Amino acid sequence: MNGARRMDLLAELVMALLGLLLILLAATRRFGMPAGLGLRIALGAVLVLWGGRVWFRNTRYRGAAATLIQRLRGASLALAGATLLAMIWMPLGRAQLMLMLVGGILALRGLACAALAASASPAASKSPAMRS
Repeated sequence: MNGARRMDLLAELVMALLGLLLILLAATRRFGMPAGLGLRIALGAVLVLWGGRVWFRNTRYRGAAATLIQRLRGASLALAGATLLAMIWMPLGRAQLMLMLVGGILALRGLACAALAASASPAASKSPAMRS
């Protein structure tokens, strides 16, 4: 396993831990919702735009596994952002449930992408010019 694949694997495991931390925070009710809507709207919009950018990133010279990982990353970020934006219209009593949902999305994304990154063949991550 080369250094880039190790970093991808580590990044996805960190994303899974972040999702689990969000679930834990929501379950223990150890957080408070910001009073202003601007921060929640900005965070949700940034995640949706970031997810779209990741989804449409060029993966032409990568393997099928790398393309699938890229699509999972983009879809999960966009879905997490859309969920955060939906929290604006939900009653405050449902905020913990929505935050658990965002944490679950990020945790599942981290675990799925880490499993795909660990099982991907080394030749699939190289461009055609670098294959021998």
